[in-house]
Amino acid sequence: MNKTLLREKCDTEMKKKKIYADRNKCKDVNTFILSDYKQVKAICNGQGRYDQTNGTTKSVAKFRIVRCDLKNNAARKPKCQYKGTLLTNRIVVVTCEGKLPVHYYEAQRGRQRTEV
Repeated sequence: MNKTLLREKCDTEMKKKKIYADRNKCKDVNTFILSDYKQVKAICNGQGRYDQTNGTTKSVAKFRIVRCDLKNNAARKPKCQYKGTLLTNRIVVVTCEGKLPVHYYEAQRGRQRTEV
């Protein structure tokens, strides 16, 4: 979660947070929710709708997110480069454990999409 991440900063954030796949491969996709932790945590504490079919919880509130997609699928760390996409008005779907969001599943229903 990050309130201020710009889509142009995917490379920097991925490296700073040491987000990689196994065996020094670059992670294909990572999503940052542009919000503070308290708002995201609320999804699992009464501000979400539980879906029994897949065990996920959908947020009631809408969020802005930045999706970082790897530009070169063969890239290995430290040469990971990403294309960032800002998605707005998104319902966030997470898996909750012990009233905490532990896995980001997807985002739904964006109205605006801006690519770098």
